[in-house]
Amino acid sequence: MTDTYKSINVLVICYKQQEVIKRALDSVLCQKEYGLNKIIVCDDCSPDNTWDVLLNYKSRYPDYFEIHRNDPNLGIYQNMLKLLSLRGDSDLYVNLSGDDAFDTGYFKALQEFIIENNIDFSKPVGIFSDFANSAPDGEFSVRSQKLVECCKDNLLSLYLRQKICCRSLVLNNKVLEKHKGTIFNKGLALAEWLFDINRICMIESVYYVPVIGDIYFSGIGISTKLLNSQYYISESIEKWEYLKDKIILKQEDKKLADAEIYKARFLAHPKISLLVRSIFLYMQSGYPQKVSFKELNGFTFLMRKKIFGKYESRVWYKCLKSIKRRLI
Repeated sequence: MTDTYKSINVLVICYKQQEVIKRALDSVLCQKEYGLNKIIVCDDCSPDNTWDVLLNYKSRYPDYFEIHRNDPNLGIYQNMLKLLSLRGDSDLYVNLSGDDAFDTGYFKALQEFIIENNIDFSKPVGIFSDFANSAPDGEFSVRSQKLVECCKDNLLSLYLRQKICCRSLVLNNKVLEKHKGTIFNKGLALAEWLFDINRICMIESVYYVPVIGDIYFSGIGISTKLLNSQYYISESIEKWEYLKDKIILKQEDKKLADAEIYKARFLAHPKISLLVRSIFLYMQSGYPQKVSFKELNGFTFLMRKKIFGKYESRVWYKCLKSIKRRLI
């Protein structure tokens, strides 16, 4: 490790990922010359051969690996909190899920950016980078997090609108030592968001590196399996109500929360009044600009699916053509 590079600890959670954990670990090891200090892994009592894979990596790379196994299983977010407490000493920390991977040029670009910008780490620092989505059909798309540059004081507003996320987010210990406990008795959806919000709200100095960090392989994680289920819908209502009452301060964000609550209620019990109210509030919740058509299209997708079923795309396309003709 070069002395001029900041040391990096990579924090990895995993559960039942024997088929993909190697991809995650190899994506870190191939960048070890760019400041890698430790790879700290917390396996949540996997019933498959994940632990055996970790033992193999520990034996091959003893200087880089610290591995821990929970017994019994703690659950995903309790596991994340445990891993946070085991993070060790390092200049910087970055999380990686066992079914994700880092892009090969990530650490090099990160270290070069830190040196070029002479970043002051005496304050709580967060360094965002882009992240990618790799779909099961082979489609590869990149999500930019450049918005953090112009909205440094409103990271929460960006996060609530899913315009940024905590993938590819590097933090120093000044942020993590302020991390509060999260709430688990109100569902996974809220636990996940509070875990992220606790971190981004502690950041004082925000930076953006235009490079792909985390690669998310969609279609295989727990959130994908829960999405759109009745369980997920009920959790969504509880999540947004909690955020509105305890976390959110800006009026635009409160309107977004209300829009999401009405949307979830509509998905559970379709009524035209809930649909109209949800869209009305959402149109008033734009940040940092007014709500775009693309954003409205994404927000209403599940509701349209609920109304039109498998014919959703065909009906929506006809509606758009009709609207376009009237505007012309």
